[in-house]
Amino acid sequence: MHRKPATTPLVDLPIGTRASVRALRETDPAARRLMELGVVPGAAIELTGYAPLGGAIRVRLGGHQIALRREEAALIEIRLGSWNEDVADAAGSGPTGDGTGATVASSAARVFAA
Repeated sequence: MHRKPATTPLVDLPIGTRASVRALRETDPAARRLMELGVVPGAAIELTGYAPLGGAIRVRLGGHQIALRREEAALIEIRLGSWNEDVADAAGSGPTGDGTGATVASSAARVFAA
């Protein structure tokens, strides 16, 4: 009998947690922005820090660090015990179709940082 890996909102996890995205609460308007950043089912994600006083959450996604509001992070349901190093390090070989090898997440992160 196979047990499904545990799932939980990203916002409830300790720093250093590595997992994969299971789902987004797509009914929230912020879900589209998250998907544009590369937060899609199956994507590898690592929680790398919390801002003080209940501020932003920092995550590693597609080889980039991005900051998310806590409300956005609460929309991300992750699957524990399913870190995929190949997906996590795909920033140099992703399918944007522009010939640069960038991933959708890395392209969106550049826009987000601008």
